[in-house]
Amino acid sequence: MKNKTYKSTVISWKSGQGYGFMKNPNGGSDLFLHINDIQGKREPDCGDFVRFRLKTDEKGKTVVYGARLIQFTALSAMSWITTVAIAGLPFILSLITLKRTPFPLILYSCMGTLCFFMMKTDKRRAEEGRWRISDDSIHLAQLLWGWPGTLIAQKIYLHKARKKPFQGTLNFIIFLHILFWVDYLALDHLILKNVILLLEQVATD
Repeated sequence: MKNKTYKSTVISWKSGQGYGFMKNPNGGSDLFLHINDIQGKREPDCGDFVRFRLKTDEKGKTVVYGARLIQFTALSAMSWITTVAIAGLPFILSLITLKRTPFPLILYSCMGTLCFFMMKTDKRRAEEGRWRISDDSIHLAQLLWGWPGTLIAQKIYLHKARKKPFQGTLNFIIFLHILFWVDYLALDHLILKNVILLLEQVATD
């Protein structure tokens, strides 16, 4: 059993606590999996595949060792292509409009980097059980042109990718930025002008 390699699926994982469970390929009770047993200490997610070996400890209990993630459901090739395309779009548009103004490129670059490291730091703190960065703070940085950094960080660190409230807000922010570019490039600020007009009417009422 010690030299045999097994393959199984992560069925639960407690993010921030560093452990979860896999289906037992031999049947019986689910197998306990700790972050320290995974090569590279990369935290898995539910549905990820793991290749590992089994051994018997001093108490006669079967334990996992030498585990390695062999497939990341959030890191599939198509998912990466889609993410890079979406995250890279505002940079391409910023380069196209660079002669008009350099600010979009500067903002996306600076705030995107900030969002990336906010996600990285929050993931590390979650694993260590330390104080977390609030979702509101991350969303504010995303709104202020940092959302591409969040998309890339989610793919690398598998962090908050399946947290529906967080993901819903992120998608809405991306939609707002796409709307901004459509308004800026194709509608000659028509949407922005109408929003400003509406705000002025509300303020005078």
